[in-house]
Amino acid sequence: MAGRVIFGNGYNQSSGTTASLFVLYLDKQPGTAWTQGSNYFRIDLPTPTLLNTSPNGLSEPGIIISNGAVKTVYAGDLNGNLWKFDLSSATPGNWTAPTTPLFTACAGASTGQTSGTQCTASTVQPITSGVKVTRDPLRGYLVLFGTGQYLSGNDLSQSNTQTLYGIRDDGTLSGKTTISANLLAQSIGSQVTTSTDISNGNSLTYYSISNNTTSTISSCSGVNGYLPSGCNGWYLPLTATGFTNSRVVTTPALYQNTLSYFTAITPSSTSVCGSGGTTTLFGLNYATGGGTTSAIYDTSGNGSMNSTDQAANAVTSNGIAPGGPMLVMVAGKSYILNSTGSSGGIGMQGNANYSTMYGRLSWREIIQSW
Repeated sequence: MAGRVIFGNGYNQSSGTTASLFVLYLDKQPGTAWTQGSNYFRIDLPTPTLLNTSPNGLSEPGIIISNGAVKTVYAGDLNGNLWKFDLSSATPGNWTAPTTPLFTACAGASTGQTSGTQCTASTVQPITSGVKVTRDPLRGYLVLFGTGQYLSGNDLSQSNTQTLYGIRDDGTLSGKTTISANLLAQSIGSQVTTSTDISNGNSLTYYSISNNTTSTISSCSGVNGYLPSGCNGWYLPLTATGFTNSRVVTTPALYQNTLSYFTAITPSSTSVCGSGGTTTLFGLNYATGGGTTSAIYDTSGNGSMNSTDQAANAVTSNGIAPGGPMLVMVAGKSYILNSTGSSGGIGMQGNANYSTMYGRLSWREIIQSW
């Protein structure tokens, strides 16, 4: 089977409300022209009914691969729609666009979700971050993404609530929204402590995150550590003081089948000539969106994880980070590396390590001679 490159149409097309998914085959011979329907395929999505942003665009996709073949692709658009593409057929001509979004992200007036209120064009949350797909511990898959936009000068003055999401896809979800889907609600809590990044002297502020197992808005509840059976996912609105202008524009990262890391940026100026802001790294239980009961960050600032560290699942630093974190292991210890803004500096702090080495550690070929 030929290798493929799969991507969305991006955000800088000249006009039009159509978002598209492209699949390119890499076995094209040098000098051969790209020809739609032959060595590349384009799947155009239907015109959105709630909000028709022009130009529209599709984000970086998340892909499910089974037995070496692409089966399913997820991607979001500027109209807040999360789309699911079925590419399981070996015949590309059988690939068709979904007729309805899997999910549409929108915000309530204050809490990020208001019971009994439907999404409107003014509350839709754009999806410019890529999506990350992983197995749900109970069933199906979890599609992780954040909302918000940081593409033009007009985006600096946006004040709509943006949200972190984990949407469960078990084959039954279709056409739901933040309002109509049964989502488990989490929230940003109080400030836990402050410290200093020992690598660059940047000040760090740590916050708690709720660890809810029941929702007062939606009818889903369950046990700690797992997304309850009746939930279609989880959400965490960025509504706390200091986060009302925050947005997520980079792809979440998964860590040791335990945590999902989301990077939220908060510009401090509404002028294109201005600068500055903050970056918050959320480390959440990927299955529930909730906080942990034990420390995941080096909150004491002594360079290592130990009993002096406190439970906190969000850390804010000065500067706008252009990308997500890099998670590295050094001498059996885990660290988070993150850019600290226009200065080009790299921040580093200790991070919880949830597992030892696993997977294939070595191999050798056994040859039969008979």
